[in-house]
Order: sequence, then structure tokens, then C-alpha cells
Amino acid sequence: MRFSRIKNIIFGFDFAKIYRNFNCNSAIKNFTLSLLCCLICFGCVTEIKVPSSTQTAKGPVVKVILTPDSTIIAYCSKVVDITSPFYAETQATATLKNSYNTPSQSFILLKPGEYIWKSNLKAKDSFYFHYANTEDTFEVFDRLPTKIVISKIDTATQLIPGIGNTQTFAVHFKDSALYANFYRLYVVQKIIKYTLNTSGNIIDSSYYIEKMKIDGTELPFLRNSYNSYTDKELLFDDETFNGVEANFAFYNLNPFANSKTQKLISRTIILENTTEALFNYYNTEVAHIWQQQSITQIPGVVKSNIPNGYGVVGGFTSDYYTILYNK
Repeated sequence: MRFSRIKNIIFGFDFAKIYRNFNCNSAIKNFTLSLLCCLICFGCVTEIKVPSSTQTAKGPVVKVILTPDSTIIAYCSKVVDITSPFYAETQATATLKNSYNTPSQSFILLKPGEYIWKSNLKAKDSFYFHYANTEDTFEVFDRLPTKIVISKIDTATQLIPGIGNTQTFAVHFKDSALYANFYRLYVVQKIIKYTLNTSGNIIDSSYYIEKMKIDGTELPFLRNSYNSYTDKELLFDDETFNGVEANFAFYNLNPFANSKTQKLISRTIILENTTEALFNYYNTEVAHIWQQQSITQIPGVVKSNIPNGYGVVGGFTSDYYTILYNK
């Protein structure tokens, strides 16, 4: 038997002979095509093993973001099985102190899953966070970043390929040379939207506050690959400009949109100097959310500094600059 003949005999079927009978026997033709489809589909099937309850991840889920002189909320829960309802922690104790020599201050239960604390922390203060529930105990030690100050904002209208005429912003601020700094930049805009009647006259209006879509081509922005997962903020560190006056430009991803139905009122540029743990959390969180919505990627792990748990205990200092537009 020739090799070409052997190739056509698969799984006990001589497809060459079957093929010669296609025109005279439609039943065989349909059967063969169906069989081929089944074999192809079978080759694409992958068995997924569902973990048992004993293999499911466990641990506390805690998110605490500290800022100077403000009210802090600790969001506390724990990992549960996928078939179980969300668990809001009510039996935990959480304390925080800003040095070894000061007494710990307790978070107070506000409602299930949320504990509140009035912060007396200042920029560059060290802090010690202690958490315990009926199953887990952990401590996190860190330091609030240095105070960040925006010295100036320059704006201009520029033609950006693929967007059109849009607004660009140049942020000027001083970076501290004493510490490694990690930054988060975003813009909040206030818009008034009008409701018109059939004659085109305004009959009602509503204010909306939203994050503006932004992007930038500066080296610190490009060095952080996680910025490709979001268009609402830019995250970058000071490795390329440590200790010098920083001046970074970014732009609005949408063209000017004033029209009869909406008008821009203000834009507030917010710059945060974050702890490294919070910076890593933000980076991997935006990637995880994007990957959850993708059909080609598997969601990655969100980085955490919670021992044997999930979430983050971190903090930031911030400054902002508001630009008002003509009404």
C-alpha cells in the first residue's frame, strides 16, 4: 500500500474510499463531514480541573490607604468560595501608630466590612498597622512619602494624530532626592450637560464629574508597561529624574467637546506621591481588571503587601491644580 494511501486511513476509516462515494451517497458524505468536525473539536478541548474547597485560597482581604490629616477607612473582608456570599468582616481589630513610642490607635467599626480611623499622620511619618481577626493576624510597616507640590501647570492646544485638536498639559513639580518616589497622575473634569426641547432650547441641565482620558509619550510614562492597561491615569517612578525639577507633558485623549448639549466647567490635575506597595497595587490592579475583560489574556495576580492575604496597606501625599474654563 502506498504511503499516500496509508495517510488516508485514520482511526480505522479509509477516507479515500469514502470520498469516492460522496457523489453517490449523501448519507456517507454527511456522516464523514460530521465525524471530521467532531475530531477537530475534540482536539481543541482542554480539561479544566475545578479545585476542591481544600485547595481554595484563603486569607484576609484588607485595603487601607493612608493620607495625612484625614479620615481613613479600612475595608476588611476575607477570601470565600466562589459559591459563597461576600463576607464583610465585623470581628476584626485594627490598630495603627506612627512611631514605636506612641500608643496604638484603634479603628472603629463603621459598618460591616468598614472600619474608620482619624489620621494624624504627616508626610514622611512611619506607621505600623496591626490587624487581627478570628483566623489571621498580620502587621505592616511603612512610611508615608514626602510632600509633593505642583509648582506650575502649562496648557496648550495641539494637533495630536488620530485625535485632532486637543489640550496638552505640562506639570512642573520638585522631586525629592532623598527617597525613591512613585507617582500617580490623573485629571478630574467637571462637565455640565444640557437637555434640549424640540426647538433646541435648554430646559434642564446636570453636572457630571469624571476622570479624563489621558496619555503621554514622556520616558517615565513609557517605562511603565502597566500604563497600557488604562487611559484614566499615568503611573511612573523617579528613576530617570531623581532629585531634579520635573516637567512632564501629557494630553487629553479626546478632542474638545463643547457643544450645544455639554460644556466643560473645570479640570483638576491631581498628582500623588505613593508608597511603593500602593504603586505596585495600582499597576497590577488596572492590568487585572483589563485582563478580566479580555478573551485572549488570563488575569494576573494583583500585588499585595498583606502577609498571607490580599489587598494593600499603603499611603500617599498629593497636590492638585484646578483650571477653570469660561462659562
